[in-house]
Amino acid sequence: MKEVYFLALMTVNWDQEVWLGFRDERPMWSPSLEGAYCFSSKEEAVKRVEQEFLEVFGHVGSYQIFSVSPDQCVKKEIIP
Repeated sequence: MKEVYFLALMTVNWDQEVWLGFRDERPMWSPSLEGAYCFSSKEEAVKRVEQEFLEVFGHVGSYQIFSVSPDQCVKKEIIP
């Protein structure tokens, strides 16, 4: 089975999207793909992005989950 990672892109304003990442185990938002975090499962990505929305805004907003290969993570300097 092919190994796959997942990235979460959150819409935080009508004209602003950010990648969900982590620094020192704390969530952070990044406008660039290099700041994204590679989740090991789609379920984990959905859970973490929805949790971040609830903590910050009090509701779940719009987001997208993208699947990427380990090679794509390395090329974009995203560390799984």
